[in-house]
Amino acid sequence: LGIYFSQKGSKHNPDIINGDYRNLKINLNYIDMPVSVFFLFYKKFFVTAGLSVAYLVSFSEYENYTNYTGVYSFNKFELGANGGIGYVVSPEWSIELRNLNSVLPIRTYNGNNASIYYPRFWQEYLPKGMFNNVVSLFLSYKLGQEKKKSEPKS
Repeated sequence: LGIYFSQKGSKHNPDIINGDYRNLKINLNYIDMPVSVFFLFYKKFFVTAGLSVAYLVSFSEYENYTNYTGVYSFNKFELGANGGIGYVVSPEWSIELRNLNSVLPIRTYNGNNASIYYPRFWQEYLPKGMFNNVVSLFLSYKLGQEKKKSEPKS
């Protein structure tokens, strides 16, 4: 269980050499609340898996250097699935590589979905829209860890 602030989004830079002049930048600011189970093995390594709920605090969107913020809305809540692997450095410190994927779209497609080609037949039946896919590296410190006191020698 945790709570943290995260910035997600997307960016596409123009590739003028290949004739692509489009520019896109989307910034999404979330408060994330993951709930994960923790499996420790070999005393130092661990795996985590769970769900995450995130609340969209603010966002901005620019396309071809024009501000489109608020023209197309994003869902205020994101439901995601996460998983990670990590290493316990000390009783207080750990490091983890985690992946989070949206389960439901953060923005649905506007307009006609019939014109979108899906290379695999089963993709046609999945939710359509924009999704977050995040890879993050965590350095964690456990609060409230009591140090073991050594007994005085007489």
